[in-house]
Amino acid sequence: MIGDIAMGYAKKFFPLLLVLVLVSCGEKIEPGQTEKAAPVVKNVKVEKAVIAQIPQSYEAVGTVKAGVSGRLASKVMGNVEKVNVKEGDKVVKGQVLVVIESSQLKAQLDRALAGLSEAEKGLNSAVSAMQEAKAAQALASATYKRYLKLKERGSVSDQEFDEVKARYLRAEAAVKRSMAMVAASRARVKQAKAGVSAARIAVADATVIAPYNGVVSQKLVDEGDLVAPGTPLLVIDTTSSYHVDVMVPESYVSYVREGDKVKISIPAIGETGVEGEIYAIAPSTDPVSRSFLVKVKLPPKRTYKSGMFARTYLALTQSSKVMIPKSAVVQTGQLTGVFIIKDGKAYFRLVRLGRPAGGKVEVLSGLKQGQLYVVDPPVNLVDGARVEVGA
Repeated sequence: MIGDIAMGYAKKFFPLLLVLVLVSCGEKIEPGQTEKAAPVVKNVKVEKAVIAQIPQSYEAVGTVKAGVSGRLASKVMGNVEKVNVKEGDKVVKGQVLVVIESSQLKAQLDRALAGLSEAEKGLNSAVSAMQEAKAAQALASATYKRYLKLKERGSVSDQEFDEVKARYLRAEAAVKRSMAMVAASRARVKQAKAGVSAARIAVADATVIAPYNGVVSQKLVDEGDLVAPGTPLLVIDTTSSYHVDVMVPESYVSYVREGDKVKISIPAIGETGVEGEIYAIAPSTDPVSRSFLVKVKLPPKRTYKSGMFARTYLALTQSSKVMIPKSAVVQTGQLTGVFIIKDGKAYFRLVRLGRPAGGKVEVLSGLKQGQLYVVDPPVNLVDGARVEVGA
């Protein structure tokens, strides 16, 4: 039964199989025909892969700060009478910024001046008394010397001599007392002058002036506010110099030195290649973050502002990597590769890329030193194509 069925199928499909065999035999290559040759791409620019020394860096975020940022505080107590500036205003050295009400301070100055006048009058009186005492002492001394000679000759009684001697001793004592009074009066005058000087300084301190040229970054008081000694009034930043404060982990701080050049990026003003210089490294670490404060000086520029975000790139070590132009990299779907040249043909090779550096990128694997690769592959370059190297 099964044999009869198989014989039936064979008879049914044999003509079709015969036709297929005849058609396939008719497609054989005639003499003189060849397979299609690989395309030729001319003027292909190639280079030899070489190992370059690539600096390894650490990216640290930081904050732009003014070279000098001074917080001006009140030195006296009183109500703020006038504030002449606001945030963003430029100021010059000596400019009046804040005025504090000073009527009480001026009254204290008047009292100090009156006290000085009284002390000076007392000094004048003491000096006059001293001069009188010295004159009396001079007369008593001359009389005593005459009576001393008379007594030696026996011309005066003991009573008369003793009286003259007593007057002489009282005159000397009076001179000493008058000199002490003069010294005390002079001390009172000196003290009164110090009080006047302090009162004048207090009156002057009621007017707050700019200590240097700069810009007002913060205004901390308004008119009418009551302030006491130490109350912050304004923050003034210099505009002549700026720096970046960055925190560097303790594992990297050994790589940085004062004087090292540092690349800085400040996105807010579009700066990506600013070169700064490390000028200070904190001698101790922050116990919380285990990082050191590093200060990087910025080159002069008027558009810096305190508080701006900055990225710094600290050079650590160097590594040897094969570097190729970004133009040599070919992206095909999810595959990344380059065309290498071997025996006059181009072959597509997968590569693993690292970090970019300028217009180049490092090749971690897939391309070895000394291999020829296509710098800028033409659009018609395909795997296995023959190439003619251009100049």
